[in-house]
Amino acid sequence: MSPRRCADRNGGLSRGSAAKSALVLWATLTGNDEVKSPHYEDVRRFIVEGDEAFNRARAHLDSRYLPESNELQRRFGEFFNLIYVRSSGSGRVAAHFTLYNIISWRIVLAQAGGTPNARIGLISNPLEPSEWSDTIADEIDIDFAWLDAPDYTDGSYGHVNVSRPQRAIMPRRKERAS
Repeated sequence: MSPRRCADRNGGLSRGSAAKSALVLWATLTGNDEVKSPHYEDVRRFIVEGDEAFNRARAHLDSRYLPESNELQRRFGEFFNLIYVRSSGSGRVAAHFTLYNIISWRIVLAQAGGTPNARIGLISNPLEPSEWSDTIADEIDIDFAWLDAPDYTDGSYGHVNVSRPQRAIMPRRKERAS
């Protein structure tokens, strides 16, 4: 990893990790040949080298509640993690990466040329690792137009959604019965 990549203070390193997770998940649906195609060149460069132009243009914080948030919390806990990737009819591919149901990013993996009208998701409860689903996109349909329109208006790179209920300390993990 380049020294510039390690020293990135604008969130590029964490966004690069989110982008990589989303791209790998997308590849499980569409195959490696697709994500190796020129349509994904920008996101691959962002992941490997960092790219401030990509970071500013195609990776955005999103402070909105997810559609079906209450159902997701009921099934996967208050602090769920979610990666949801979907494409439009023209093959624009957008990922929504939600960490602990507190902070979210929308990352455009491909401007066009991806597999059209496809979706995949992965959700987990970090406090109960046995509670997860890799079929969540089949169960909860998040509209592409919603995914492709993040809302965080101040342009800041650092964000925690203070409108969401949060605890200063994460709750203790439930003890498992022996």
